[in-house]
Amino acid sequence: MAGADDYLTKPLSLVQLKSRIHTALRLKDAQDHSDVLNRHLLKINAEIEQNLSARDTTWSTRAMRWCWRWPSWWNNATRRPALIWARVQRYGRLLAEQAAALPGFAAQIDRNFIEMVECCAPLHDIGKVALPDHILMKPGQLTPEERVQMQAHTTIGANTLMEVASQHGGAVAFLQTAIEIARHHHERFDGKGYPDRLVGNAIPLSRAHCRHRRRV
Repeated sequence: MAGADDYLTKPLSLVQLKSRIHTALRLKDAQDHSDVLNRHLLKINAEIEQNLSARDTTWSTRAMRWCWRWPSWWNNATRRPALIWARVQRYGRLLAEQAAALPGFAAQIDRNFIEMVECCAPLHDIGKVALPDHILMKPGQLTPEERVQMQAHTTIGANTLMEVASQHGGAVAFLQTAIEIARHHHERFDGKGYPDRLVGNAIPLSRAHCRHRRRV
């Protein structure tokens, strides 16, 4: 109870005493070595986490720079104001902050999640870069065939980001959130969305904060 690791009974044997002392010293050396290794591993782990965080930040910065260059094309193609990116980010953050105050989401939404949603929100329609101009620029309603093509921007965007993730695995958090948003931002709680017709809580939480109203 006092913390002893071993004991000897009397009368003492000198040979046994020396043996027990050597055993205790070897045990102490092993414990000291283990403590050194643990401190070293903790230091390495902290450095790895710092590097991964820096990579995520770098990827976030790159994505934001790219997204702010994209609207010059996007605005010409669809006549949409370039400031939509700022609005989507702002709305996404506000929704996430409000949801974090609800009992059902408090355990799932923290500061990092909110910041990641805000950062990745502009990438939700990245797949539309691959769509033909006659669909993007069409002023009226889309035909059923054109609608199918338009809806494919969700999977195109997600697949593109997955390919990026396979080549740059360091930015795990950023790319995973971006992939979820790109693929699932048109899912609906009742299962009538696309592309996977997910229902209710099967829809990734990050998607729910980047929903936007569109004709498709």
